[in-house]
Amino acid sequence: MTRDILINRCSLARKHIPLDIFSQITWPGGFEHFQRLRAALLTFDAAVHQERNSVACILYVVAAECLTALNTDWRDNKLTKRFIQFFNDLMPTELDQMVAHGNFEAVFGIRRGTRTGRALRREMLEQIYDFRSGHLHSGLRPSYRGFASGFDSSDDVRRALFADFAEGAILRYLSSPRSSLIGHPNFPSL
Repeated sequence: MTRDILINRCSLARKHIPLDIFSQITWPGGFEHFQRLRAALLTFDAAVHQERNSVACILYVVAAECLTALNTDWRDNKLTKRFIQFFNDLMPTELDQMVAHGNFEAVFGIRRGTRTGRALRREMLEQIYDFRSGHLHSGLRPSYRGFASGFDSSDDVRRALFADFAEGAILRYLSSPRSSLIGHPNFPSL
């Protein structure tokens, strides 16, 4: 038995995707992918252990967003556009599953109507990003109830959907690491 086969048999996996973030270090750009994954996994763990649903949801979005973070001087350009396109391209199947969820309309305030799946995914990603940005830039919203939020099942559903989003993002990124050029100054149309 070769060493590679032995290593693959000993790898931890989630939903049939190996969780080995260290093997990517040897790939071109691998250390940057490793850093993104490490940050995403640490942030995901912090979200899992967070007592407050609102804070956990913010951390789940940040965990996914770690995967889009570029180690460049233009990384802060077009963040929302990069977030939406990155995840729409990375994990359309997982996003479609979220759109099909029975509580989708209630959690995101989006009516399905006759719109396409792509349009619904885009609007949902906008809502997810706005949830993170709104809380981080403007503080907690009037709907935050502190202690009483533990009794609101809609907050629990939102937390579960955001956890699914972050987990799906990390697993798809492990399967297919990538970088986005959206916001690059030499490509103004992106």
